[in-house]
Amino acid sequence: MTIQEAHDDAGEGSSVGNRVATIIRFALRGIWIEPDALGSRYTWETDGYQVTLTLPRQPNDFLRDDEPEVEPVPAVTGAPVFSGSGSHPAAVVHLVEVRVAFNGHLWLADREHCLKEREQGAADTASSRREYESKAEQLWTRGRDAAERLTHAWLAHVRTIAEQPWLGITAEIPQQYGRSRLVDEATGVGFLAFGPKQSLTLRHGGLAFSIDQLKHARDLVLTGEPPAAEALLADARFLASGADTVDAQRAVLVAAIACEVKAKRVVVERAKPERRQGLGRVSDLDKVIDGFYQQAFGMSLRLENQALFVQAKRLSALRNKIAHEGTAVDRDECNQLVLAATQIFGWLDAIQPSP
Repeated sequence: MTIQEAHDDAGEGSSVGNRVATIIRFALRGIWIEPDALGSRYTWETDGYQVTLTLPRQPNDFLRDDEPEVEPVPAVTGAPVFSGSGSHPAAVVHLVEVRVAFNGHLWLADREHCLKEREQGAADTASSRREYESKAEQLWTRGRDAAERLTHAWLAHVRTIAEQPWLGITAEIPQQYGRSRLVDEATGVGFLAFGPKQSLTLRHGGLAFSIDQLKHARDLVLTGEPPAAEALLADARFLASGADTVDAQRAVLVAAIACEVKAKRVVVERAKPERRQGLGRVSDLDKVIDGFYQQAFGMSLRLENQALFVQAKRLSALRNKIAHEGTAVDRDECNQLVLAATQIFGWLDAIQPSP
């Protein structure tokens, strides 16, 4: 008997499905709140999901006894107040609980069917259990994604409203604390529990520093700080792919500024004085490395590498949209543009002084 047949026999084969809920806790950086806000709840209805975020009342809220592998963290602590300072009392929230309720085709009969088969030693136990676990994981993932999305949005607004700079950057995704559970909403009985997401980063061996590169770094130590453009480009690479919290918007913004600084520095260092006239009046990167470079060096990226010039124009345009309109940036596009910035640097480095 399949799982579908099991809950059909129990009269639970409705096309609407059962109400399930993903319950997940997120670890925060310590939001300071007034004590009367403890225990408050905030609910949103979106795309068929009912999402409720709950703040703790007591330090042991949201902690579970069946997670020996999880280091206990107090959900809330008292904020330090200096005696006689007149400061208002405050509480520091370290954990919040988010519950996402929605329709899902998984019933308690499915759970009981798998447990019964395992007890009876049925031959197809493994197949039924895989089917059950696959359905449960798909539903939990839907709830997890909704919880993460709305909690992230809530934190983004909290960061901008309150003057609490330790709360991190807007792009930072809230981190799951301990195990998350998928439960039957009506009874609270759990289907399955899921730990935090795991990731693995693979890097190419060709990125390793050579002995000559390390010696070159040694020779530069006493010359002062790295040039601003190169330092900015390194920051952009980190923000795009190396940081714990990837920030595509800032990565593109910093990469564009790095290219602008580099392109103008090349003119100042390698073009004759009479060919630098008007450099301060040109701001967009694509205009600098096209029209102005024709004036300064008799060459332009547009004429030498049309494909890279198109990327440079996109980098410049997106930089302006971010700066003036706050435009969001797709992570894939961010990686492409940061790579393009590196290639633009290579082109700029090859430019010879004007004759």
